[in-house]
Amino acid sequence: HAAGECIDTINAYWATRPAEPMPRRLLVVDEFAMLAKEYPELLRSLVSVGAVGRTLGVHMILATQRPAGVVNDDILANTNLRVALRVQSRDDSNNVIGVPDAAEIGRAQTGRAYVKLGQNDITPVQTALVTGRAEAEVQWAVEV
Repeated sequence: HAAGECIDTINAYWATRPAEPMPRRLLVVDEFAMLAKEYPELLRSLVSVGAVGRTLGVHMILATQRPAGVVNDDILANTNLRVALRVQSRDDSNNVIGVPDAAEIGRAQTGRAYVKLGQNDITPVQTALVTGRAEAEVQWAVEV
């Protein structure tokens, strides 16, 4: 609910307040596997954010080097876009994008990844190298 009003989606908010667009929020969890193992009670909350967050303008980035065992069916069901850079095992690649391809990326192929959008659309991509420090407004951050 926004400001005590009964607003269910970000589209409903924009329809009632076109001059005051609600900002989108981005929740970034680095080393998601470690968080899930050390604080398993948070897993349900993250799944809930993934399930309803998009309609409220909340989006998540879950990053981990070892996805096996923590990227469960609930998370997979609520993620439409998945990116796999080079991973150590075919199981890790299968766990994220459903195919072993990310395990076959060579060490010299820096920035190579596979993107899965939807159910079966898997595309190899080359990411760009970004250097320097970005000047961005961070409203608040939590380190666990």
